[in-house]
Amino acid sequence: EAVGRIRSVTPQSEGGDAGVRLDVDAGALPMDNVQIGDSIAINGACMTVVEKTGQGFKVDVSRESLNRTSGLDRPGEVNLEKALALGDSLGGHLVSGHVDGIGTVVRFVPVAESHELVIEAPHELGKFLAYKGSVAVNGVSL
Repeated sequence: EAVGRIRSVTPQSEGGDAGVRLDVDAGALPMDNVQIGDSIAINGACMTVVEKTGQGFKVDVSRESLNRTSGLDRPGEVNLEKALALGDSLGGHLVSGHVDGIGTVVRFVPVAESHELVIEAPHELGKFLAYKGSVAVNGVSL
């Protein structure tokens, strides 16, 4: 839906099990109808808005979510998508926002006007992957 930016990452408490609070600049994501408690996917991971800011929002990210995602532990660009409402138009693949693991892009090759990616997934997720099926990379279904 839009590209935003994590402005800051603040630890919630001391210790290795602590989560973080993200301050996110929403970029071009429309924020006029976003309420505290709404879900916004950040790089495909469903997060709950805990505070609205002038140009964005804040979310709390648990240690479990940090362990199962990448890119949510430091400032930088992120993909943002608000939750669909009943009756919204569906123009692509459905992505649930519940992340099961982190894959690694091991090959990224230009092919004509596209790219071929080879992604190594955690072994325990192999039984859930279908040949020619879709996977989400940073919230984008491929």
